Amino acid sequence: MSQLPPEVHFEVLDHLLWAQQPLLHSNLCAARKYAFSSIDHARIMTEYFRHERNKRRLLDIPNQSQIWDGWLDANRYAQTPTAALGTGPEPDVLTGVIYSNCIPCFHLLRDHIHFPFDRYNDFGYSFLGLALLLGHHEIARGIANRINNQGHITGRANVKLTGGQGQKIITLAAQTGDRLIFEPILDQIQPDLVDYYIRLTVGKHERAHLCRDSTVALAHQLLEDRCNIADGVDSNSQDTSWHYGVENPHGTEFMKFLFCNRTPQVRLDQPNANGETPLMKAVRSGSLDIVRWLIDICADVEYEGARGTTAAHLAAELQINESITMLEILLPHAQINSGHQTAAGTIFHALVDGVRSAEGELSNNTTLGHSARIQLHQQCYDRVDKKYRVLRRYGIDQTLTNAANHTAAQYALSFGLGDLATYINREPECA
Repeated sequence: MSQLPPEVHFEVLDHLLWAQQPLLHSNLCAARKYAFSSIDHARIMTEYFRHERNKRRLLDIPNQSQIWDGWLDANRYAQTPTAALGTGPEPDVLTGVIYSNCIPCFHLLRDHIHFPFDRYNDFGYSFLGLALLLGHHEIARGIANRINNQGHITGRANVKLTGGQGQKIITLAAQTGDRLIFEPILDQIQPDLVDYYIRLTVGKHERAHLCRDSTVALAHQLLEDRCNIADGVDSNSQDTSWHYGVENPHGTEFMKFLFCNRTPQVRLDQPNANGETPLMKAVRSGSLDIVRWLIDICADVEYEGARGTTAAHLAAELQINESITMLEILLPHAQINSGHQTAAGTIFHALVDGVRSAEGELSNNTTLGHSARIQLHQQCYDRVDKKYRVLRRYGIDQTLTNAANHTAAQYALSFGLGDLATYINREPECA
């Protein structure tokens, strides 16, 4: 097929794209896949869309469907949606692309067809609002960077509905925690109105989520507009700004912003709905630098979750090399024998849980060869040995039990880990 002259490819594309009006996502997708089946697809696509006749057709695509220029027209004339979000009829090609989260077709609409993104479909959805509601963030990023309309981004995701689907676009953008979505939207607001719109649309829930990806510069910019993202709390998970800051790509630099702008309403050691503090999340996430920094500012290492789990338990269980260092820097501040008679058990029990988890993953991984399986098994037990020695150095008592009255050795035996049980039940001087 790649040897066919371009004119033949153009005829096929004509049939796929223009045989049916209005153009639907299925037709666009079929045309795109056909073009990309050719070795010379880049030239075919470029020449086809640059052809003068096709330019006129492409410009007419938005006119084939009922697309509304502004929220007022959409509110007045668009249909009220009756189908569930992301389902039902496809009123236009861009809506179909967003429904399917088809990134290649979105790029085609953006780069070749130049579809107007700052509009509303015939069910009252802003295209940006629809992408945000469906959680299709890559498409939302692309649309957010192509809207230059303050009224649009400060309006509702759906102008026909209230409640969840009628939320403000800027609120939904903040909830993503994605700076590449939120920042271009924020930039569209007149400087003298930012304070007003931020206070109106960005609450504690949104402030917490913004900590996931915000730069320090953006955080300071929002602070100047009286929006302190350091005092956020997720209304569902109860994760605080500190919890989300743990996963921020700017690491301790961003955490320092949270520390400098902390408020009494959001404490450093405040647990989320799962009973996990920011320090515990940092350990579980394998963020060694954050763990070290949180300890330096006196995060509570001894805090116990509902099952009796502490940050040291999580470090003992974690199956990465950094967890050894984490355990070493946590234990000087921890109760070495915490967890006795709790569901979690002692830190030794957590060590067993880590091995059990690693063994389970190995047995379920059917793609590993024999030598790779042996290597991973050995790496796991090398970590166990190093953690065991650290725990012994701090005087852990291996005779303490969990809520089921099992010592760590008995606990290991209950999962068929006989070698591990023998190893951790040795006398201290043999360690």
